[in-house]
Amino acid sequence: MRTLRPLAILAAAAFFLPTVVVADTFTYDLGITNTDITFSKGTLVAGDTVRIYGRVTNWGTKDISGYMTFYQSEQLIGNSQVVTVRPNASYDDVWVDFVVPKGSFNIRGEIKGTTPQDENPANDIALSPMFTPLADTDGDLIADTQDNCIDISNADQKDTDADGKGDVCDAYPNDATNTPPSSVVVTPPAVANTNSGSVGTNPPASLPSAAVKPTVTTPPKSVAKPATTVPSTVATAQASATTAVNALAVGVDGSVEGASTTLAVSSDATSDAIGVSGATSINDVSVSTARLSWNTYRFTVVGANSSQGFIAWQTSDGATGTGDIFTHVFHGSGSYTVGVTVTTLDGKTIQGPMLHLAISFFNIGNWKLWAALLAGAGIVGTIVWLLLRRGAKERE
Repeated sequence: MRTLRPLAILAAAAFFLPTVVVADTFTYDLGITNTDITFSKGTLVAGDTVRIYGRVTNWGTKDISGYMTFYQSEQLIGNSQVVTVRPNASYDDVWVDFVVPKGSFNIRGEIKGTTPQDENPANDIALSPMFTPLADTDGDLIADTQDNCIDISNADQKDTDADGKGDVCDAYPNDATNTPPSSVVVTPPAVANTNSGSVGTNPPASLPSAAVKPTVTTPPKSVAKPATTVPSTVATAQASATTAVNALAVGVDGSVEGASTTLAVSSDATSDAIGVSGATSINDVSVSTARLSWNTYRFTVVGANSSQGFIAWQTSDGATGTGDIFTHVFHGSGSYTVGVTVTTLDGKTIQGPMLHLAISFFNIGNWKLWAALLAGAGIVGTIVWLLLRRGAKERE
């Protein structure tokens, strides 16, 4: 037994000795683990900008410095970050900004360029778990699972009627039931019937003020029928609906941008709902166009406004907008189209004219044109200088 006791002590010492030796082996040792890579936000949304943090620890016994570099796959993220850490398990947090991609990804962190030389490179690289960000179709940095309007950007998430659908994509933003207004039957005012002496509802809506009921028992042989007068509101609607307005807008470089007739709007005195009347096709909507700069245009619906319906705009370069007026900066020279749709309060959808724009590259407001001219002038100047220099040498 006395012989076995020293052997047991030696075996125990041999078991624990490597751990003690390893802990004190490295004088210079910066390290990072997989769990040391974190983000500034717990929920990652595609397209959002977040901050990546990396915690670097000095496991050695003396001061050491270096730099930390982050990668998404093999793509460098931001710039390398300098690290200077005191010894004995002290740490430093470094960070870079990062735009969350649409697909799954992970982050790799690497410690490089240590001074003095890191004696334990085994812990100089860390790899985060795989992350799958939430989808964001319209790019408003609100995940589709939480967005009340997935296809149209609305970062404010405004929902006036609290029906779960954002105002920008709600045809009835003030009505949680989303029920189109019921049709209102307009009854013409009662007028006197000169033939029977009774009161009826046959149009016309009114008689001249001078017309009176005949007092004779025997009708005269020839009585002129009183002139009819159409109520002013009805006359206004008919006149506006039938009046064609030439809305041809000639834009930059002589391109025709749109043509239609005016959208007729009338108010029915017997109804609280003001609708867009007389508009049933593309020929009932008019859009005025104004150029604000070389590639900036303002489009305005004529004869209607947002209180009378929902107005939506869309351009061929992917931009969308709502409201009576839509201002857009196009990417550059080229051919573009702009479309507008009006949804009336009674649920009728009217497709407006498709406007066609031709923005020329050769416009004094185009900075790319000036850059090209300056570059061309530089090339021509260089060629002229070389020719003059060559001629001077030949004369010598």
